[in-house]
Amino acid sequence: MKLEVGMYIRTDKGFIAKVKEFKHHYTKGTRLVDDYSVKEVVENYLSLDGNQCRLIESIDYSIPPCYPSDEELDEIKSHILKASYNIIDILEEGDYVNGIEIIKIYEKGDSFTGNHNYIFKEKTIEVCNDNYETIPHEALFINNEIETIVTKEQFEQMVYKVGDDK
Repeated sequence: MKLEVGMYIRTDKGFIAKVKEFKHHYTKGTRLVDDYSVKEVVENYLSLDGNQCRLIESIDYSIPPCYPSDEELDEIKSHILKASYNIIDILEEGDYVNGIEIIKIYEKGDSFTGNHNYIFKEKTIEVCNDNYETIPHEALFINNEIETIVTKEQFEQMVYKVGDDK
């Protein structure tokens, strides 16, 4: 997987970030091999928006957050499930957009048949609503209408279950 500036990424732990800067073979650094020796490595420069330290620590706390070696960068990439220049492409059913759960993702050209037949002109997400015969316009979001995201993995990490305290 190639990381490029401007891409959104989603990891297997549900972290989402945007690549702000990436410079291949930026500098040289050292890594601890054991208690007594170090090795020299070529480092890359990686800058993500969002909580870069938490994202990288969720993969391996020993990876320097901004200067991963080629080997460490491969490790980071192995945990990236999706990457795209459009944020909508890395979303999944069960994620929350603008505070509402995504129940369906429609690709361009998909259709919905209820009281009316819709043919989607671009990738669109449907969020929870009470009317299953039609899809109210307020329950549909396209890429540029997405303001906030909480992934289903993040939501599950934050859950407090009543009764678990017994």
